[in-house]
Amino acid sequence: MKAMRVWRSIPAKPVVGLVVLGAGGWLALKSIGLMMGLFWWVAGMILPGLVIAGVGTAFVMWIARKLQGR
Repeated sequence: MKAMRVWRSIPAKPVVGLVVLGAGGWLALKSIGLMMGLFWWVAGMILPGLVIAGVGTAFVMWIARKLQGR
């Protein structure tokens, strides 16, 4: 309730609104940049991961074939 009393006593509510909007817009831009960075990071993690998984799978299959041949 005290916060509401403080809010009512602020004469420049539009300024607060603009600051909040500005901060929101800035955060949105930051998050878009973050999403792009995250996308490239994930791509950088997944692509080598797929290659490693493919090689690993081939290796496991080769070992399984060797064991079956025994």
